[in-house]
Amino acid sequence: MAIDPQLLDYYRQLSERYAGQPEPAGAAGRRARFAEIAASSVVPDPEGIKSYKAGTVVLQPANGKLYECKPFPYSGWCQINSHHYVPGVGSDWSDAWIAK
Repeated sequence: MAIDPQLLDYYRQLSERYAGQPEPAGAAGRRARFAEIAASSVVPDPEGIKSYKAGTVVLQPANGKLYECKPFPYSGWCQINSHHYVPGVGSDWSDAWIAK
């Protein structure tokens, strides 16, 4: 899976913002954690939603947080294209996703 361009852009902006300054508390840990999973992260994509499976990690642009598709038997909810299951936003997102 390709590295998500929005995630890379977010870190580019973060790097530019703090260039030459001490990092805010916790920023280094968050950046390291995101970098670790960036290669397998995607932005929620209704067209590619059928490829989501247990362990798929997505970046929710609405809040900048990561969500992981729950293991079976809940992973099927990750593949439903409904506003109810949009990670971190929908009314029933926690049926399908785990906040990271």
